[in-house]
Amino acid sequence: MATESVLRHYTKLVNLHAGVVCKVGARGRGLFASQRIAAGTQLLAVPPALWITQASIRARAPRALVAEVDALSGGDGRVAAATLTTLALLSGEAESAPYVATLPAEPPDVPSLWPAERLAALDGSPARNGAEQFASLVGAAHRALRLAAPERDYLRLSCLARSRALSGFEDDAFEFTLVPALDLANHDLRPTAAIADGDGGAKALVAVADLEPGDEVTISYGPLSNAKLLRVYGFALESNPHDAVVLARSELCAARRRVDGAAAPVPGGGSDDVLTRASPLAANALRSLRAALLTTEDAVNAGARGLGGAVEVSTPVSLRNERACLDVLRDALLAKLRAYPAAPDDDADALAGDLAPWERHAVLTRLGEMHIILGQLEKVDQAFAVIGR
Repeated sequence: MATESVLRHYTKLVNLHAGVVCKVGARGRGLFASQRIAAGTQLLAVPPALWITQASIRARAPRALVAEVDALSGGDGRVAAATLTTLALLSGEAESAPYVATLPAEPPDVPSLWPAERLAALDGSPARNGAEQFASLVGAAHRALRLAAPERDYLRLSCLARSRALSGFEDDAFEFTLVPALDLANHDLRPTAAIADGDGGAKALVAVADLEPGDEVTISYGPLSNAKLLRVYGFALESNPHDAVVLARSELCAARRRVDGAAAPVPGGGSDDVLTRASPLAANALRSLRAALLTTEDAVNAGARGLGGAVEVSTPVSLRNERACLDVLRDALLAKLRAYPAAPDDDADALAGDLAPWERHAVLTRLGEMHIILGQLEKVDQAFAVIGR
């Protein structure tokens, strides 16, 4: 179906506002205002009868197929949902056929579809691991289900289905649901519309800002990092406040071996640090390192303070201990930074040049993550400035 008529099949069914049209803009195909629309106006409402839900897909699919998909997914509901949805779209069944006709001819340019030389641009980023894992799971499902469609075509359709699915609502039954027309709204950090409950259980799109002719109708897909946006939707944003970096305990163990040759693991009991630009110095890492680097002297001093040898590690234990912790933490952060294929300054310069869209999104993704790591390293330096080296 042509882009300009993609909503024709659903216009009356979704009560589309007369001032909203579908066309191609800077972000690809999307919804746009063709006249002035006031904030609070309902732009469309999609009744439940048009949704393609997991419940309806599972009800129509052969029980043996559902059981096999669930088994292949290893208990991962999202993987099972993606597989069953893709199979439903691939089947051309009557319920999904009209919706399939509205889908783009090509999937988004997501890393799961990239060749190895492109994927190297995401070295160090969780976007690469996530992309490779999804492609591997889809490939395993394709082979296990003995599908007639070529594996590459099945992967492309899986990526397309995942990019169109809506989720994140409080109602778990709405997870990974395809909603015609509503799925045309693109993501923005400052959206002009929001999804709300409409009459009769419909999912409505309501303007949250005044729209002028030519303004795009956008929504928020949620607080998603660039790694997630790129992996699922094929794009990344500048200065995304939701970017995050995980500092794992295994990375601390490796750093400790490099710094002092210790083979002992860093004690468990805490969580990995999920760091953002606003995060303080990695608190879980410091607690674990303080416990790992305790000396007999630390325990004796704790006893002298009436603590019975129990040392509180949520705050610095001693100057010696804190300096040792900061040394290991610095090494772990530097190793994380070196895992990326380019330095932050080089990536910043590259963004000012002429990059292919995929490369620009890759650079934005890794640069956002590297800025978080640089912020943590700056906090390490500030801590050393206070306690001395």
